[in-house]
Amino acid sequence: MENNLIEYLKNNTSSNTEITVDTLLLEENILDSFGIIDLICYIENTFSIVIPDDEFDISNFKDINSIIKLIQKIR
Repeated sequence: MENNLIEYLKNNTSSNTEITVDTLLLEENILDSFGIIDLICYIENTFSIVIPDDEFDISNFKDINSIIKLIQKIR
């Protein structure tokens, strides 16, 4: 799952920052508000889940580890 998310971010962002599970995606300017929306669509389609509105909290998208925890929680 983590490799899938890292590859998505590498291929769909313009950042040259190395992305690991701990990379702060917003602070490192890897994601912006539109990037988060694209990422949410990707996550929902790829992992066959629907992220509830109350989970649209920036803390759930701060890094890959947070995103994985969110996906596991929803599953």
